[in-house]
Amino acid sequence: MTISESSEDIPWERTSDGKTAGLVRPPQVRNAGAYLRALAYAKLTGVHAISAAFKGEPVYFERRIVILSEETSSMRVTSLFLAGEAVGAAPAVCIRTATWERDTDYRSFEAASSKKTYALSSSQFESQIRFYGANHDRVIRLLHEIETRLRQGVSMPGAPDSNDFIRFEIYLDQFNVCVSFACDSGRDLETIVRKCESELVQFARSVEVLPDDGCRISYERSVWERIDSFPG
Repeated sequence: MTISESSEDIPWERTSDGKTAGLVRPPQVRNAGAYLRALAYAKLTGVHAISAAFKGEPVYFERRIVILSEETSSMRVTSLFLAGEAVGAAPAVCIRTATWERDTDYRSFEAASSKKTYALSSSQFESQIRFYGANHDRVIRLLHEIETRLRQGVSMPGAPDSNDFIRFEIYLDQFNVCVSFACDSGRDLETIVRKCESELVQFARSVEVLPDDGCRISYERSVWERIDSFPG
């Protein structure tokens, strides 16, 4: 990687002698490795809102749960989004799933003539975004159950016993939790997360509702900053 400096100053960042910090542009990617994995990670976990229209009625879905299972050569995400406000018979639940395979991604990246075009393509992975109108109360009960368990306190895994990790995020009105931990079956937190993931997978077998014309996604800015670091 190479780092290009800029003459721009950041006036609110200073060293103890009063000098301002200079802006360093993101490193430009020259090969795969950790940076390509970081881009996949940002794409998998960085969606914070999804919107779509159903029979002409727009619906905005907010992020509620993100479960990322990270292994040595792959990452799998299951995310739950709920409609901010129910509109008629439009769906109230959205579930997004995706799996990233490291070896396939690395080989394809190295073969790509334009790294930025590759980063913007569907070659890293393809997600599945589905909308559901049934059993909304079941999902609400699941969220309340998880919140209650977490508020009561759970045991956290100690020293890592494996190379597999879980990232768990839950966003409720007055209760947000974001934690990453090594897998250690039998621990309270992993038991809760695995049960939540299983519930969402089962829910995803419900009859889905198709949007009028695809959907729109809001990503966190870090995704685009990382993509801009790939040479054209």
